[in-house]
Amino acid sequence: MAKIKHIAMSTQDPDKTAKFYIDVFGMKEIGRIDNPNTSGYYLSDGDLNLAILKFKNDAVAGAERGKGFSGIHHIGFQVDNLEAIAERLATAGSKPRDDVNEALGVGKGEHKYNVEGATVHEVTPIIRLKWWQKILLPDYNFAMHVYHHMHPGVSFANLPNVHAIYQSEGLVDESAVFHGQGSYLRYLVDRGK
Repeated sequence: MAKIKHIAMSTQDPDKTAKFYIDVFGMKEIGRIDNPNTSGYYLSDGDLNLAILKFKNDAVAGAERGKGFSGIHHIGFQVDNLEAIAERLATAGSKPRDDVNEALGVGKGEHKYNVEGATVHEVTPIIRLKWWQKILLPDYNFAMHVYHHMHPGVSFANLPNVHAIYQSEGLVDESAVFHGQGSYLRYLVDRGK
């Protein structure tokens, strides 16, 4: 069963919005973001992460809403089987939002889908690089990006440790983990057929 792990809100005043959720609901600030695309805060209640974001351009916000939109922007799900969810999303008429991923500079590592009349949903694969890929490719643990959504305060350098904890607790469905960039590329090519 898919679990909601991340809700992102778009706001024009991230300081005021974050303060509201901290003061009223007791949420904890666990991280901040400020880059050319987005600024804001990551908050958590200990179970669910809430991103309070101000998008700096229409492309990263999604052209249909633009950077001036305020409200729930997207919901992030942790899923057991990425391929099965991708098929179910397609059957439901949801189309991949590669435009947003490209604007963010994350390529297709994160899967955003547009659901008519709803918010953008994302599912993110876990890719374990093979030893030779770690030597040849820069490895910033971006392939474990899903853990960043669940624990945005954890640095990318420590994401393999988070993965190991999840494995030791039996929380990782290994059938949903891609072993090497090649297996993920094959998945993307097959999905496009």
